[in-house]
Amino acid sequence: MATSTSTTEPDKSHIQALEERLAATEEKVESLQREKAFSQRLVEMAQTIILLLDPQGRIVWFNPHFSEITGHSLHEVIGKDWFSIFRLPEDLEPARQRFEKIMSGNSMGHNFSEILTKSGRIKNIEWHNVVIQESGTAQLLCVGHDITEKCQIEDALVWQSQLNAALAELSTALIHPAAMDDIPALVLGHACRLTQSPIGFVGYVDDQTGCLICPAVLLRDSENGQNPKRPMVFSLTDGLRGKIFQRREPIITNTATIELNLGPVPSWHPKIERFLCVPAILEESLVGQIALANSYRDYTQKDLHAVSRMALLYALALRHQQMYHTIEASEERFRTIFRESPVGIRLYDADGFFIDANPACLDIFDMEDAACLKGSNLFNHPKITKADLKKLETGVPVRVEQEYYINDMYKGHIAPSAKAETLYLDVTICRLGVRGPSPFQGYLSMTHDITQKKKTELALRKKKKKLRHLSS
Repeated sequence: MATSTSTTEPDKSHIQALEERLAATEEKVESLQREKAFSQRLVEMAQTIILLLDPQGRIVWFNPHFSEITGHSLHEVIGKDWFSIFRLPEDLEPARQRFEKIMSGNSMGHNFSEILTKSGRIKNIEWHNVVIQESGTAQLLCVGHDITEKCQIEDALVWQSQLNAALAELSTALIHPAAMDDIPALVLGHACRLTQSPIGFVGYVDDQTGCLICPAVLLRDSENGQNPKRPMVFSLTDGLRGKIFQRREPIITNTATIELNLGPVPSWHPKIERFLCVPAILEESLVGQIALANSYRDYTQKDLHAVSRMALLYALALRHQQMYHTIEASEERFRTIFRESPVGIRLYDADGFFIDANPACLDIFDMEDAACLKGSNLFNHPKITKADLKKLETGVPVRVEQEYYINDMYKGHIAPSAKAETLYLDVTICRLGVRGPSPFQGYLSMTHDITQKKKTELALRKKKKKLRHLSS
């Protein structure tokens, strides 16, 4: 009995030890299983893309978050080529080359790329890539973050900054009439950049013909390399521009061929697929138009809003330009009248100080230069009475017919004249800028030399007097 007990004690100890080891192993297995389940839950719940690719770029596995972003389930694309399904066509070859460099260890594993979703939308992803070994085979583990919203915000800020810069430049151009002829090209350049349009026209409505004149034209995709003569002239009575003229509302479409029924176009004109047109309207009058076509993306309401703001500034610029040319033409007419008039004309500022005199006036007073009158003041004229000044202040013209001895005029303001004679002048003085909303600008004096008339009248009087004396 003692021998049996001594032989079974070691066996019991050995069995107990095995049981303890087995229990510990089972506990470790359960712990690993719990850790695996926890890790699996983390992977499944993570709001981060986790993607596994084999050495040929085929999809091995990805987590549910990637399915949420792309719309593809794992069983649909497992084992298929990652690049042909998810990468943009223009980025296909560069993406393969980057993948091969990363797998060979010749490239950093951090990069940014765009991927296509099942619905065709584009997502911006920031990737962190690392090569791992799985059962002796190298695989690429890709961890990605969806930064689409961040990129959209950054793009929106950049776009808004570009729009503000464009509007600021256009606003500045309004202040400088000398640059007004460059406004259409300036508007077209900014509008095409903001909307990514390769085709554009910017024009104004000619007041005389009623046609749309387009001095600024962009045709990057012109058929057969042909281009029209510039400036281009369009009728506003028919066709698409006639419709826009009648509606006086913007047009935006990304299916222009179907919606607009464009009809036949010139041989040089590219096919219109997308179209955005905004009329430039001021005080209910169509003064110009901005037309853009074939953007490399669909036109959006954001584009329409931006171009509409440009169209408003463009309308103001056209009105400003029209007013500037009208004033310029008016000033030129006045200068011509002032220069060629047979009537002597003198100009004075609002305080009565002399500004200028025309050639006829200088000839009347036998002067070579208007500088001779510099410093003279209308209000100090010895022949202008206080009553005359009151009339002028109220805007009533004053007309006087007076006798002047030329070397006594203006009390020394005029250099002695070679004529040294008495002049008889019919002078009318009026105030400038008193009609309508115009501000008061000064005075204008018109002088008629009636010396010869007066001398003839005096001579006739003497003859009549002499005849009466002889007859008596």
